[in-house]
Amino acid sequence: MSNPGVKTETLKNFQLFAGLSANDLEHIANVLKHHVAPQGTQLIKQERNDGEVFFIVEGRIRVEMIGVDGKAMEILTTLNAGDTVGELALARVGRRTASAVAQMDAQLYTAEASALNALFEKHPEIGLQVFRNLSKVLASRLVDTNFLVRNAAAR
Repeated sequence: MSNPGVKTETLKNFQLFAGLSANDLEHIANVLKHHVAPQGTQLIKQERNDGEVFFIVEGRIRVEMIGVDGKAMEILTTLNAGDTVGELALARVGRRTASAVAQMDAQLYTAEASALNALFEKHPEIGLQVFRNLSKVLASRLVDTNFLVRNAAAR
């Protein structure tokens, strides 16, 4: 049985979980927790060492980075329902490269990357599919970042 507030049907909406069976999604739901983030809540703080991954069920999350002046925040992107934030923690342990803030009230599922990776060790077929999907998500974000860099250089 999945954790209260976590609906396996909703997990089908996440690109990270594409191609997983209902049984696989049930395993994932068992490690997720439901979380409510009021507008303005900082979910991830740049430079902090932590490993929580957030799955946006409802709402909008702004991803921002401290500017080169060390003060101003530069908005990198805005993420919506069906997106994930903090997923890089699945592939690497280390400091956060950006901050994430709820731009409006948000309903989220959360899990520590270590708990998800432990699940993937126990069920390698789930881990393989999630990491295939993760590579697609990260590749897409890299393309977006390349355009940001190009546009910033043109200013």
